[in-house]
Amino acid sequence: FLRYFINHTDHFKHPDYLFLSIPIMLYWQFKVWHYAYQKSTLNDPINHIKKDNSTYAVFILFVLIILFAS
Repeated sequence: FLRYFINHTDHFKHPDYLFLSIPIMLYWQFKVWHYAYQKSTLNDPINHIKKDNSTYAVFILFVLIILFAS
């Protein structure tokens, strides 16, 4: 998904900013894996992630990166 946007540079004025989204996505993915490893998700990981504030922070950072790249 991210590779599509990074490789199609004609859509963005500053496509290099999109590389900032990779460590943010990795942070969020590792956090989800950590919850699953600790078995703190309690049957439904979607509801657990929706309650986590860092999910919303990651989403806002993604939006800001896309706006800065545009």
